[in-house]
Amino acid sequence: SMAIAIGAPAFNAGDHRGCFETYACAARFLVNAQAVPDATKEALRAALEQASTLQNVTRQAWVMREAFDALLPKAADPGAT
Repeated sequence: SMAIAIGAPAFNAGDHRGCFETYACAARFLVNAQAVPDATKEALRAALEQASTLQNVTRQAWVMREAFDALLPKAADPGAT
C-alpha cells in the first residue's frame, strides 16, 4: 500500500515511468522477502514478467497496480491509480 501511496500521485501528475518504477521496485522487494507468501510472490512475478513485455509505460504501471489491487484488502486502497 505504501508503493501505491507513492506511485498513484506520480501517475496522476503525469509521471507514469516513476509510478511504474515505484511499483516494480516494491514488487521486486516483496518477491525476495522471506515473510511473503509464495502465492503473493508468484502473482507479483507474473505481473513483473507481463509488464516487461510491454513497451507502453502507462500500461506497465497499470499491470503492476492491478496486481497490487488483487493482493491488497480493499480497505488499504488509497484511491486512483
